[in-house]
Amino acid sequence: NGMKLVYKAASAGSFRCLVSGIFLIFVSVLAGLTSYFYNHAIAMSNTEVIINAAVLLFINDVDERVHLLIYTICPDWLESQIEEAKEYSERLQRKVSRMTRGSVKVKSSLGFKQMKLDGNDP
Repeated sequence: NGMKLVYKAASAGSFRCLVSGIFLIFVSVLAGLTSYFYNHAIAMSNTEVIINAAVLLFINDVDERVHLLIYTICPDWLESQIEEAKEYSERLQRKVSRMTRGSVKVKSSLGFKQMKLDGNDP
């Protein structure tokens, strides 16, 4: 999915899609590396490494199937939950942008100082 977003960003020129795609790729790589290091840290033999990897893949598959099951049983409810999460995310983004709009942080010799864009102190 991350590669699809990066491709979409390249074709559509969307910076947001590019950042999202890179973030998804980063999270996927991080999850893979974490699984790898965890697996090698707790496994005493090659057999245990294979068993642990199979368990992790099984848990991942169960998670996807539960999502599919919920979508099959009550798609409207799941869609409403996804929409609610999107709305919450948008509200949070608006709140953060309101908090940071019109001001910049300027580094002075004593540290960072919050200043309005017109140059006057707050």
